[in-house]
Amino acid sequence: MSLNLIDEEKTVAIDAGLTLKNNGQPFPMSHPSEGWNEDSEFSLVTISVGDKDYVADSGTVTIANLETKVITGVTGIAAYDLEIEGSFTNLNDSEDQGVSITATVHIQPNFNQ
Repeated sequence: MSLNLIDEEKTVAIDAGLTLKNNGQPFPMSHPSEGWNEDSEFSLVTISVGDKDYVADSGTVTIANLETKVITGVTGIAAYDLEIEGSFTNLNDSEDQGVSITATVHIQPNFNQ
């Protein structure tokens, strides 16, 4: 599952490659050198704030409060909370000690359209 989320002011962006386990939850976050693909047993998350880009070294991603609606036989939309908690490295500054980030993103499409 790939996500690209940008706030309305375009100051924060979250890019995520999430691989889901059998229970529907994403694998823990990691940042191996070979990169992410849909068969990876880890989730890759980057968060950009202004001109700083952070990549997750470790941590968790949780999908909570999932609601779905089928639009056609093969497509649909979902509302959910994406909860992120982990240690992140600054990709723009190798001397930066990194940061701990905890965030909850509420994804709420209009189900009535």
